[in-house]
Amino acid sequence: PHEMDALVFGVFTHAVLPEFHNDPACAELRDGDALAGAVIKRMRGAAERQFGRRPLAAVRLQLAQLEGRLRAWAGVEAASRREGWRTIHVEWAAPEAGVPVTVAVDGVQVSFALGGRMDRVDRRETPADGVELRVLDYKAGEKAKEPAKAFKAKPPRWEDLQLPIYRRLAA
Repeated sequence: PHEMDALVFGVFTHAVLPEFHNDPACAELRDGDALAGAVIKRMRGAAERQFGRRPLAAVRLQLAQLEGRLRAWAGVEAASRREGWRTIHVEWAAPEAGVPVTVAVDGVQVSFALGGRMDRVDRRETPADGVELRVLDYKAGEKAKEPAKAFKAKPPRWEDLQLPIYRRLAA
C-alpha cells in the first residue's frame, strides 16, 4: 500500500501486541528498554511480512511513528509490571454463545446475547484487597477518548458503549 489508513494502522498495531504478549520470553521482562526492544522487534517482523522489505515512504514513516508509540508504551508497561500487574489474557473473546443481557426498552424487557473481544486482561495480587483484575483496550490512534467523556451525566447515559460492554463481559 501507499500508506496505512487508520483502520489498517490499528489492525496492524493490534496484531503486534498479542504476538508480544503470547511470547513466554517477553512475560518476564521488567525494564522499559528491554520491553521496547522486544515489542519493536516483533513489529518490524510483522511489518516485513505485511508490507515487504522495502515499503513505500509513507508506510515507513507510519512504522516509525508506531515505533515511537511502542517505546512510550514500553515505559508504561514496565511501570505496570513493577506494580505487580501480569497479563493473563490477550484478545479474550466472550463465549461463542455470548453473555446473556436483559435491558428495558420503552418499558419492555429485551434479552440478547452480548459478544465481544477484549484486548487484554491483567491480574495482580495485593495484600489489602486480594486479587485485582483490569481490562485494557489498546488505542492506536493519536487521540483516545477519556472514559469520563464517554459518559454524559445529564441525562445519565453512555455515549460510547465500549466501557459498559467490557464491564459486562468481564463480569
